[in-house]
Amino acid sequence: MATPALAAQTSLFVGNLDRRVYRQLLERVFSLAGPVTQCHVVFDKNTGISSGFGFVDYADHATAQAAMEKFRGRSIYGKVLTIDWARPTGPSADSATQHCLFVGNLSSDVTDEQLVFAFSQFGEVTSAKCAKDPVTGKTQGFAFVSFKERNEAHSAMDSLNGQVLNNRPLRVDWAKGKNNDEDNEKRVPYETILAQTSINNVTAYVSGLSINTAEPAIRSAFEAFGPIREVRIPESIKMQANDTMYAFVRYFEHASAARAIFECQGGTQVDGRHVQVHWGRENARRAPMQSHRPGYQPHYASGFYQGGPPNASGYHQGYGQRPSYGAHSYGRAPTQSHHSISQHRYRPY
Repeated sequence: MATPALAAQTSLFVGNLDRRVYRQLLERVFSLAGPVTQCHVVFDKNTGISSGFGFVDYADHATAQAAMEKFRGRSIYGKVLTIDWARPTGPSADSATQHCLFVGNLSSDVTDEQLVFAFSQFGEVTSAKCAKDPVTGKTQGFAFVSFKERNEAHSAMDSLNGQVLNNRPLRVDWAKGKNNDEDNEKRVPYETILAQTSINNVTAYVSGLSINTAEPAIRSAFEAFGPIREVRIPESIKMQANDTMYAFVRYFEHASAARAIFECQGGTQVDGRHVQVHWGRENARRAPMQSHRPGYQPHYASGFYQGGPPNASGYHQGYGQRPSYGAHSYGRAPTQSHHSISQHRYRPY
């Protein structure tokens, strides 16, 4: 029988993530076990690259337990997932006053006592627990350390992140992401995003991309939100010496672009980089674009697009306060687009 602290657990820590695993992908995979209420992947605040772990929340303990059993030992992009409860299950774990830190990249010989010694110099440590494999009993390379005071936890995180313990640099972050509850409250509702621009605007502007990212990688990251007409990276950007660039993802439907912007609030991951997604610029001088050819009805399941778009002609230059692409950027009128979308479903393992 589960202890009260364990029975209250509804959040999973998911580690050893490939850098290509972004929030939408992680959520799609773990929703196979049941409805996911919240999901995020943690990124390095300096590089924008995935830190290799994330968190998945469910509405109840039973679903979270089922997900843990279903995906433990499974792989995404060839890397075996490390899964555990997102918070320690000790006597004080259910206290509302706990401020919990995730500590990653631990050496296998680090003990709970060593963590208490290292972190207690910044304040009162109420719990420190290395995660261990339930079968082998070996340390899984991460731990959770809780403080009574938030400012003490924050000080420990800032001071110890990157410091070496037993010959390995520590990776320290909030166990559920910094200001997680506050960020959720600031999320703009989908209906608001939908109404922010003309229904003829079907383009999402994606910034912060690696200069080495190709169009197929961008298409793969955003096709979950609806059929894509075109992905365009301005040639002028490719010629610059910067290590970052932007691109335009042009959908067949206004609602698809709005869905991409809504789901990617706070950023998402494309090809290992943390990118931002906003509305592109629309141009009222052009005639509205037909969202899809007559008779075509895109198919969705659980909010994700499942099929590919038809071949279609037509052009829409549009994008608000963002850089634009199209005839003016390239010196010629665009040609018909005949891009296709992969028909296969993602298989996590």
